[in-house]
Amino acid sequence: MKKLFNISAALAIMLMARGLASCSSNAEPEPAPEKTVEVTFRAQLPSRIDARAIADGTKANELFFYVYDENNNNIAALNRHNVAFDPTGEASVTVALTAGHTYSFAFWAQAKGVTVYDPSSASTVSLDYGSERKPVAGNDDLRDAFYSLEKNVTVAADGTTVTRKIVLRRALCQLNWAIDPALVRQMKEAGVDIDGALVKVSVSKAYNRFGLLEGAPVQLDNYSQPTFDYALQPAEQLTHIYDAASEDYKNFRWLAFDYFLTSTAQPSLIDARLTIKCLDGTVLGPYEVSNKKVQGNHRTNIILTGTLAEVHVNVVIDQDFDTPDNNVGAAPAWKAAAGHHRLTHIEWK
Repeated sequence: MKKLFNISAALAIMLMARGLASCSSNAEPEPAPEKTVEVTFRAQLPSRIDARAIADGTKANELFFYVYDENNNNIAALNRHNVAFDPTGEASVTVALTAGHTYSFAFWAQAKGVTVYDPSSASTVSLDYGSERKPVAGNDDLRDAFYSLEKNVTVAADGTTVTRKIVLRRALCQLNWAIDPALVRQMKEAGVDIDGALVKVSVSKAYNRFGLLEGAPVQLDNYSQPTFDYALQPAEQLTHIYDAASEDYKNFRWLAFDYFLTSTAQPSLIDARLTIKCLDGTVLGPYEVSNKKVQGNHRTNIILTGTLAEVHVNVVIDQDFDTPDNNVGAAPAWKAAAGHHRLTHIEWK
């Protein structure tokens, strides 16, 4: 009887072991661990424009980098702030991403310490144009800023490292004012000297929010009407600009340049005003243009020409900042004078 019991117990153990082996063979295999790929982004500022020191792309010296998942949620742990540019205008960022996953990447570059921009949010960069009581200074090249957006990039699993080259574009437009040297000479002969004069510019519309995932202004009903306060004129000339009067390209005396946020995809219409305050207290202007086109990553040049008796205000849009200032394709559309402003707009103080 005892022998029979031992045989039965042994059979039960064998059957149990076989059942366990069968269950083990039917179990789902554990998934392989996800592969991590190191991705390096090399963000490059636009190349310098001819020999200028203004708007040459060198004032921006720190990069802000943002990463988003396939649902456009920011992955804060992968963001990088205050990344320095090297002397060639390149900044490198390396992040570990999961192979097979899709991401979007936003880049914002600005001058270190500039308080006009606030890139601390992962959704928008806010712009501060000051107030009527305390406007921002004009002719400030440190407000030059750049961006890029890479959307819906799927990380491949065929390598352990990936390098992507990113070319940054200007996020803002640049509004220039200049004057014909011949008109400056006529002014001097009449006793009006603008050497050392201060200039002030105001515009009717500038947006306050740049969407990092849109690569464009957002909250378009929220805009400012900024004044760029009195500042010294640039020491350089505004070169190779189309002159409607002579139908040729000329160099002009540069009076003012200011940056503000507007649409990059298509032109916007603004009004703008320039006032010149001479060292002896003489105030010239204001000179005004209405419903003129501006566009992000473009220059709009407003040129004062004509004679002492009658000053003409001409407008020319230049193409992308990262090409020479040659107005190719833009000049014919802007040959007609935008208005006439007599020098009776002189206020003696």
